[in-house]
Amino acid sequence: MTRTMVAGALGLALLLGTFPVHAQEGAVMLEQARKGNRYVTPSRSELTQVETLFVRTLSGEEREALVTAWQAQGFELLPFPEAGDSFLALREQPEARRGRGFYLLRPGASSGLVWQAPHSFRDEGTGALVLQLMQQGRALAASWNTVPRDLLSEGQSDLAHIEPSYLGAFTRALLRVRPQVQVVQVHGFSKSKRTSAAGAAADLILSSGESSPGAQPFALGACLQQVLPLPVRLYPSQVRELGGTSNRIGQLLRRSGNRGFVHMEMSPAMRSLLTTDPEARRAFAACLGDRP
Repeated sequence: MTRTMVAGALGLALLLGTFPVHAQEGAVMLEQARKGNRYVTPSRSELTQVETLFVRTLSGEEREALVTAWQAQGFELLPFPEAGDSFLALREQPEARRGRGFYLLRPGASSGLVWQAPHSFRDEGTGALVLQLMQQGRALAASWNTVPRDLLSEGQSDLAHIEPSYLGAFTRALLRVRPQVQVVQVHGFSKSKRTSAAGAAADLILSSGESSPGAQPFALGACLQQVLPLPVRLYPSQVRELGGTSNRIGQLLRRSGNRGFVHMEMSPAMRSLLTTDPEARRAFAACLGDRP
């Protein structure tokens, strides 16, 4: 076994160790979906087709009618039953992996909350955290990137900063199904790379992706600081870096009149806390209106 294989096996073992037995299937599926590092830019016509498929799936159309349609796009739509939920997993077929993402969907959910981990390779721990949040709560959907963001030059595989992507099509579909959807993106940062004392002192930098945010981030920030033992700071009033202002998903939402974009940058300590402490994770999710 090579060093890379050993590291991969150890990483999966550590990841599974953060999940109860009934939830480990999701961790395995995510790990499998992230294998095969290749990114192919999708065409506009392909994105139009998959946006419609996302709408049909999120709207709760009969699964059997969707399986064939997704297969034609190189995807598998699989049942993922958990605790009585109607839960679906959407992943690329092994022979058709082109970095188009991994998705968990809860069609018909009353919640309008969606989790996204668009940098789950480089922002270590964010992929596992989003999976835990999706499985423990009642969110409508969650998505992950399946190719590192810097695999290609000029950020061509950075799904948070290129709009013609499956993540963009997924988000547009969410807006069609739930115009008031709340999209929460989870990112990670290193304190040693911060350019300000305020940034280096923060463990969670919260932003709406806007230079002039409304009242929502302040209320959310107050709730998070009350339930979390590590410093939470708001962009741009308390820290002026990592505000997610160039994030294309946030821009897409705002162009549609939706102000539900939440951009979170977490330090390693915050990511560790939320992935290993179920009570802290539940309190964190509750601030966003998500409860089991």
